[in-house]
Amino acid sequence: MTEPTTTDQDPEAANRTIDEQAARVAYVIHNTRAQAWPFPHLQMEPLLPPSLYEPVSALDIGKEALATHVYGADGTQQEQHRFSLNYTGADLKEDRVTVPELARIYRVLSHGFIRHAFFTVFEAELKAKFAKTPITIDTSFSYIEDSTGYELLPHTDSETKVITLLIYLARDGDNPELGTQLYLPRDTRLYDTPFPSHARHRPQGFYPVCTLPFRANAALAFAPSRRTFHGVPPVLDGQRTRRLMQFQFIARPAAKPPQTP
Repeated sequence: MTEPTTTDQDPEAANRTIDEQAARVAYVIHNTRAQAWPFPHLQMEPLLPPSLYEPVSALDIGKEALATHVYGADGTQQEQHRFSLNYTGADLKEDRVTVPELARIYRVLSHGFIRHAFFTVFEAELKAKFAKTPITIDTSFSYIEDSTGYELLPHTDSETKVITLLIYLARDGDNPELGTQLYLPRDTRLYDTPFPSHARHRPQGFYPVCTLPFRANAALAFAPSRRTFHGVPPVLDGQRTRRLMQFQFIARPAAKPPQTP
């Protein structure tokens, strides 16, 4: 007996497939034990079902189709070796995600099952950060390629980010040391010091306590806070491009209700 295929004549079947794939991903999130140190995070492997992961893993997107990541002139020029396709929730809603394989993953990760899973796992962190701030939730999604010369210095992510999810698209022969590094500041008073959004820090001020292995379909998730210092070691000559996907829930200020005259 062969598995039925989804056709344009059966759009409800496509929706069911999205629901089923989201439920499988949510199962992994809910049933992965959160790691507590140096900040709460999930390390998941594998995260996506093969029907989602394999088509994206096989993508060959030319550099000419990717946008160059530019980040100021304050010692972070190495980040210009990052190239990406970037989408927002509005792009997804208006069907402007130009690569079908990425559009499907974006729809799955934006599903209510996934939001509920992450918001349950990181409930304490999100209450501490947003309990007194009315917000609405948006999403963003990126396909990323980091080439030789790229390095991401220790940072915590923007205060507007609610959940950050990184999914590695490693291929056979890729260096497993190119996963995300987690850091402990040598001076823990840094946890209590506000700093500009996306600020980068000198690596000498941190202990690298863990490097998550850069392996196919491995993933890292966390709720950004002043404690979530992480980064990426340099991509060196002779190493292949570091490919990954990044999905985020983002906080927007909640709209104020109209005032009664």
